[in-house]
Amino acid sequence: HAAEAAPDHPGPPFFLGLALAQSGRLAEGRALWADLLARSPADAPWREDLKARLAQLDAFIARQTAASAGQ
Repeated sequence: HAAEAAPDHPGPPFFLGLALAQSGRLAEGRALWADLLARSPADAPWREDLKARLAQLDAFIARQTAASAGQ
């Protein structure tokens, strides 16, 4: 409902992306965060934090992929 009430607010996609990632749905969470980053203004105060979290998620996905390939 929050996303419907304020579709341009960064909170709903950020927290949905976080919940998806924490529940193992990494690609879905990453897609939400990447979209949020792409549509965030360059001077948005949350932008740098989101970029850092996205980089951490990318690194985690890469480690998982490498570990799966090594099995």
